[in-house]
Amino acid sequence: MVVGATKTDVGFDTSVSAGGELHLLQVATQLLPALAYCSIQRMWADLRPKTLDSRHLLGPIPSLGNVVIASRHGGFGVLLSAITGETVADVVTTGQVPEIIRPFVPKEDTFNG
Repeated sequence: MVVGATKTDVGFDTSVSAGGELHLLQVATQLLPALAYCSIQRMWADLRPKTLDSRHLLGPIPSLGNVVIASRHGGFGVLLSAITGETVADVVTTGQVPEIIRPFVPKEDTFNG
């Protein structure tokens, strides 16, 4: 079983915090009390890609021809994976950008600073 994750913005710090660990263990054991008796095999912290305005990047990258991006979902990547896959597949197979992702299509200057 995997239990996670916290959503604290800590920049590029990938250390596991006691507070984050405690919070996740409390929530997990409230949902499934038997977890209190299980051993912990591994804990880790990682980075989530996101934009400064926390918006996703979905669709063709204007300056790179046939490149399509699906990134910066923050902590919601798993939750949005199905609809992201469907809409990106539409872009790749039809060349058309579905209405639902138009607000998230990268602008020309997105990658140029």
